[in-house]
Amino acid sequence: MSDLLKNPEYKYITTQEGINQVYESLKDEKILAVDTEGTSLDAYENKLLAVQIGTEEHNYVIAARKIKDWTLIIKLLEDPKKLKILQNAKYDYKVLKTGIGASMQNVFDTMVAEQLLNCGMPRSDWGAGLQIISKKYLDFDLDKEVRKSFIRFTGELTDEQLKYAALDIIILFPIFRKQYELLKKQELVKVAKLEFRLIPVVGDMELRGFYIDKEGWREYIKEL
Repeated sequence: MSDLLKNPEYKYITTQEGINQVYESLKDEKILAVDTEGTSLDAYENKLLAVQIGTEEHNYVIAARKIKDWTLIIKLLEDPKKLKILQNAKYDYKVLKTGIGASMQNVFDTMVAEQLLNCGMPRSDWGAGLQIISKKYLDFDLDKEVRKSFIRFTGELTDEQLKYAALDIIILFPIFRKQYELLKKQELVKVAKLEFRLIPVVGDMELRGFYIDKEGWREYIKEL
């Protein structure tokens, strides 16, 4: 695994025919890793640059600006029988919803899982970022500096950016396995599943907003 992390293998998809190949390769898989790269951390302002999806054996980085029909990828993302592993899944849920119209279902969020596993510990003693948990579980120093290069990016993706994008999904599989064993050991699997089911709900709430009783809320604030 360490060699694969240092030199991630992936296919760069730039055509509609390539999307068909991705679907055929992944349609029977039960577990997929998913990630995105874009120009902004705001889901509405973001312009998708890449969508990464794959397994431990087959990983794909899709050039988002070159693909017009996302139907088959949406089919994979919305399949409730396929588990999708992500880091900070709510962000990618919102980006995929606004970017390609996908309402991703059945997720395992390595960030949320780590927060559950460390609940009650002092914040200074732990973190749930991918760089931190990669070091913790895999003793691998994940370089996140490349992430900054995507912000407001307009050119063709470089080899360095593509490698970074691919690594962001490849690294999730061994982390997922280690976290899942700890969740079972601490009897937190049911709690984790509940948290994961809420991710699309909260994502939609943040995207669309929701109504509140303005006057009632002001009165409640006064009482507090």
